[in-house]
Amino acid sequence: MEKMGLIVLLVFYYVDPNDLCHQRGTFANAFAKHEEHLQDNIGNVQMWKVALTRIGDLAGWDLKEKNFWMHDLRQKIGQEIVLRESPKEPGRHSRLWLYEDVHHVLKNNNTLDELKLIDLSESQNLIETLDLSGAPNLKHLILRGCTRLSYIHASLGNLKQLIRLDLNGGKCLKSLPNKIGLDALEFFNLGGCSRLKKFPEIVGNMSRLSKLYLNETSIKDLPISVEHLTSLRNCNPKLWTYGFEMPGGEIPKWFSHQNVGPSLKLQVPLDLFCDKLIGIIVCVAYVFRQHLPLHKLEIQYMGFFKFTHRLWCFVIANEYQYTTWGILLIEEFGNIESNHLWLEYYPFQYFGEDWIEELNQVDVNGFSHILVGFESTSPGMEFTKCGAHLVYEQDIDDLKQMARGNSCNITPYEDDLDNLANVTKVKRSRDEFDWDGAGPSGQVAG
Repeated sequence: MEKMGLIVLLVFYYVDPNDLCHQRGTFANAFAKHEEHLQDNIGNVQMWKVALTRIGDLAGWDLKEKNFWMHDLRQKIGQEIVLRESPKEPGRHSRLWLYEDVHHVLKNNNTLDELKLIDLSESQNLIETLDLSGAPNLKHLILRGCTRLSYIHASLGNLKQLIRLDLNGGKCLKSLPNKIGLDALEFFNLGGCSRLKKFPEIVGNMSRLSKLYLNETSIKDLPISVEHLTSLRNCNPKLWTYGFEMPGGEIPKWFSHQNVGPSLKLQVPLDLFCDKLIGIIVCVAYVFRQHLPLHKLEIQYMGFFKFTHRLWCFVIANEYQYTTWGILLIEEFGNIESNHLWLEYYPFQYFGEDWIEELNQVDVNGFSHILVGFESTSPGMEFTKCGAHLVYEQDIDDLKQMARGNSCNITPYEDDLDNLANVTKVKRSRDEFDWDGAGPSGQVAG
């Protein structure tokens, strides 16, 4: 190996390196048998002993009593190889994963033509990224779980070779560079960046991007330039849900189906499917009747979000149920005292093909049935009222038409919610059927 200039990295599987080095235990027994049976080649046996002694002195990994998975091992071996390339010059490494090395090479404006990967995941003290213009061939930038990261240097937007950009869990990140031209980008994860409100403008060609994650962000709309992201597979706007919470205890009047309590039923005539029925808006009013003392609250985690209460919606088409993720609430810093409304829009495609197929099954009277209900893990939470409203393709067209003349379509005041009927034009008498088929009704039995 020395003559060939190769690096030897050892892995000891259930072997004590000291036994190997000093020929103890099973190794001593094995050599005793070899010496007994190979008297004519005793010189070779001695050479083996010398070689194993040298091997035992090499650095390696002992997996005798450690929970060490193969992918961890491969990573360790890879890191060792990189470190041995230039142990005193991190600027010549192809990969950087130690914060002090990243800070050193970027702060000193080193030219990092060989740098391909930076991984600083879970770096809780990372607040901002430095200038990356000196690393033009960077392919992977992984900053998962950097919960204090708040600033991304503008140079990030010009990394033409970047393939993977992972900022998942950056809950303090409020903005990205205004423009990005990441021509080679294939994977972009902003999930969990809850304070991020704006997606950057796309400059140039980013047609390779196939995976874009925007879950649990505050991004409400996307720039027109996203039309250039022609390879996206998992960022279909038709699958997006839209919703909000606000103080209030009354379901807006434009909800065609309303009920007291946590659930209601709708029956949909078959002819409505011919009118391009595309989704449903659900709404629930809830209040906390009792509050646990702070020291008794169980703080839970979903990804990087803390919560003490969770409520969700389930939607059943005939007998096929889909349960949504719902919303997370936290009372760590104070009680939620007043009544609140949660309103959410779900496109039917969000529920999946099986759910839609079940919805298309009708009873002998030509009706399909939908049950909407709300549940919670919180014993002190009570659902006082709920509502549902069917949405048609024409409603969306009307809304887009009206939106061109309005800077804001939804106002944060309960009284103004009733005005949405004038904007979306969704008051359709033909979907106002009660469960018993008695005719138009605003109230449906739960």
